[in-house]
Amino acid sequence: MSSSQAAGHRRRNLALFVVGASVASAAAGIVIGQQLQSPADAAAAAAAPEASRITVPVERRSLESRLIANGELQYDEPIPVRLTGAVGASAGSTQVVTKAPELNATVDEGMVLMEVSGRPVFVFRGDLPTYRSFEPGTTGPDVQQLEEALSRLGFDPGPVDTVYDDATEAALDALYLSAGYQSEGPTAEQRTRLRGAEKAVADAEAALTRANADVATAGKPISGAELLRQQQALQSARDAVPAAQATATRRNTDAATAVTAATTARDAAKTARDRARTARDAAIAAGAINPDTGVAYTSVEVRALEDDLAAKETALVEAEASLRRATSDRDTTAVEVAAAITSAQDALALAELTYAEAIAPKDVRSAREGVTAAQKQLDQARADLMIEQSQVGTKMPSGEMVFLPSLPTTLTEVAAVAGKAPADPAATASSTDSLIRGRISASDADLVRVGTEVAIELRDADVTTTGVVEKIEEPETGDGNGNGDGGGGGDQGDGQGRLTLVVRPDDPSVLKDFIGFGVRLTVTVSSTDGDVLAVPVAALSVGPDGESRVEVERAAGNGEGAVELVAVTVGLSAEGYAEITPVGGAVLQEGDRVVVGSDTGRRNSGADDSGDGSNSDEAEG
Repeated sequence: MSSSQAAGHRRRNLALFVVGASVASAAAGIVIGQQLQSPADAAAAAAAPEASRITVPVERRSLESRLIANGELQYDEPIPVRLTGAVGASAGSTQVVTKAPELNATVDEGMVLMEVSGRPVFVFRGDLPTYRSFEPGTTGPDVQQLEEALSRLGFDPGPVDTVYDDATEAALDALYLSAGYQSEGPTAEQRTRLRGAEKAVADAEAALTRANADVATAGKPISGAELLRQQQALQSARDAVPAAQATATRRNTDAATAVTAATTARDAAKTARDRARTARDAAIAAGAINPDTGVAYTSVEVRALEDDLAAKETALVEAEASLRRATSDRDTTAVEVAAAITSAQDALALAELTYAEAIAPKDVRSAREGVTAAQKQLDQARADLMIEQSQVGTKMPSGEMVFLPSLPTTLTEVAAVAGKAPADPAATASSTDSLIRGRISASDADLVRVGTEVAIELRDADVTTTGVVEKIEEPETGDGNGNGDGGGGGDQGDGQGRLTLVVRPDDPSVLKDFIGFGVRLTVTVSSTDGDVLAVPVAALSVGPDGESRVEVERAAGNGEGAVELVAVTVGLSAEGYAEITPVGGAVLQEGDRVVVGSDTGRRNSGADDSGDGSNSDEAEG
């Protein structure tokens, strides 16, 4: 170490020694001074200190009053998709979903939503709900709605009107064919009625021919050959009635036998199916042992049992279809044989009348009346035939069409399951748009208006966006229980119920992946127009005259200044502050200090004495 460095080191040690001695001396003086306190000083120290004012500066700031509510992100206006009737007459009474809708699938006009018993269910756009089937001759606004949909899809229904006509039928046939299906033709009942109407026309034409012949031969005595012919015709007609009745009995018996056989086959198939299902269920049960091998079932054995069950299920479906056909044939046979008996009885009545007229004295006037009557009967029969012909054609069963008010749409829920009867509703369609539903108190509802901007926050997903209030829905039942989360003051237990705040996001794509999430809604109820003079609410008081005022501290030397009461008008209150405006010519500006309370507690040595009240021990306002 050099000599100069050693000298410097000695000087620092000496300085530290002097400072340490001074500090020790001062400390000793303080201790001695406290021990030698005078009685007056002791009394002053024991007395309560004088209260000092707590003041804060007047600020210039903007204020906003907000309403906070919690809500849930949902799809926009879900619509239940319902089948309003049987799907296809040809499908029979058993309705089984053979192709279920797909969840989250986009559905557009003309698409096949699902299949039931192998028949399609088409989707069309329209506001009128489906409530009936369509067939030739049907009229109404729902027919026009169908024709409008067919026209949009490129299938020409002819003039778009309220009448189901031949052009509508052709367009429907083309629609089904384009989707790979056959449209529904006339039912067995319609075909039977048509055949009956055709026969009635033929009989009426024959009666008119005979009536005209009677007029030609009126007044002439009947020949022996003609008399014999009339007698033979009458006898044939008489024999035809019991023959028709016998035929009816035989055909009805055969049809009933077929139904019985089909029922037996169906029951056998069901029993076989149940046995196969029992065997399969026993094999897949936990710890199941194959009684034939004495060990657990192998996967091959289980697969064989499942294949056998599937085959039995198919056989049961075929047996049920056979039973439906046999039942339909039995019903058709009953109608046909009844019509044959009626026809035979009508022919007998006609033969008896013809024979009576043949042997009766001829009267030209009577014969001409017969022609008139026969012509009238023929006209009526032809009119009935035209009606039947107009109603025999393509039928659109009510269950094969679903009208939705907006397309395309998305299936957000699917209840229909393949292999089961159609559920009701089969699915739920929703727009891909989203909205938020929150709950607010009835009193807070008066603060919100439709169109108000809303800040949207998904705190769990760290996503923020904006939206607007679309509507405020009244509660369905005002139970007053305060159900739901809301902000801006609760009304729980006040008996007024809560209202639903519906918010439409400005950009739904931001929220599309968060359906079902909880969100926080912040609505700015009111705000100042820019920065205003503001003080804490604690600074406000009310004078004897009811006028609001603040206490303003005016500077006076080094001590606390005098206090001036300044009358103010109070504007918006928010965030613990209130907007104020001095009145009566008073002067109040940013930075002026206003009293918010007083400090009556003891202060620690060295406490912050800035006067902003942030470190006061006790505040009185």
